[in-house]
Amino acid sequence: HAVCQELATGTLVELPVAELPLYRSWCVVQARDKRLSPVAHAFLAFIRTERAQISQLVERFDGRPQAV
Repeated sequence: HAVCQELATGTLVELPVAELPLYRSWCVVQARDKRLSPVAHAFLAFIRTERAQISQLVERFDGRPQAV
């Protein structure tokens, strides 16, 4: 919703770039001698339980902005 007006007026446009979409690999790193906060534990648990669904969403994403 933050860019609806710009998209509608054409002041914000998609640029044609041959190398899109860009894909990134993400890693989670934890120091062995540090304890994680409850929020960090919850985040890691979420990633572990939702990994398959996250991967499916990434595969469907084509990198192009969608109209709202």
